[in-house]
Amino acid sequence: MFKSASGINLGLTLGNLRRFSSESLWNACTEDDHRQAETRPSQRRREQFLLGRALTRRLLPPGPWLIRPDCEGRPQVLSTPWQMSVSHAGDWVVAAIAQDTRIGVDIEIPKPHRPVQDMAAAYWSEAEYRSVQDEGEAAFLAYWTLREAVAKAEGGGMTLALGLDGAKLMPARGSETVFGAWRVAHREAEGVHLALAFQARG
Repeated sequence: MFKSASGINLGLTLGNLRRFSSESLWNACTEDDHRQAETRPSQRRREQFLLGRALTRRLLPPGPWLIRPDCEGRPQVLSTPWQMSVSHAGDWVVAAIAQDTRIGVDIEIPKPHRPVQDMAAAYWSEAEYRSVQDEGEAAFLAYWTLREAVAKAEGGGMTLALGLDGAKLMPARGSETVFGAWRVAHREAEGVHLALAFQARG
């Protein structure tokens, strides 16, 4: 847990499925988490879900918090001031929480044969497209995670992510910046890209 420069209490943690046994994931979650996990269509999806819950509960203050999806499918910690966001890519899962403010997090990893230039040309700003032309998938994943993190914080989906003014998000790559109502940050390590967005104050 840490406090942002604007005084917001935040928490973020990252986990990899290869470092957790099925038993440890099960034991780290509540019976309600177990019931929700069983609705997932595959063992892989169930394990990703449980790791997301386990990481979130590690960040929250101690207590049997009830976590349920809202009407749009976003997970919510009921009857608390804490907001949460979870993302997964491959074996990686990231969870983030914020007190009294919306938060969004996204994680992405490289994939072979992803048509990044075509996707950037079709949907993104000219500046982002040129960067992807020059740097390939690394630039694409940086800008995509930033778009997704903001869209999640705003409560939107793919359409919202694609409709953002991505050129104004570019300064956050490997750093952080203010984008409208949101403070956004991006980090990359060993090909894993992670972006966070939360409401800016002051």
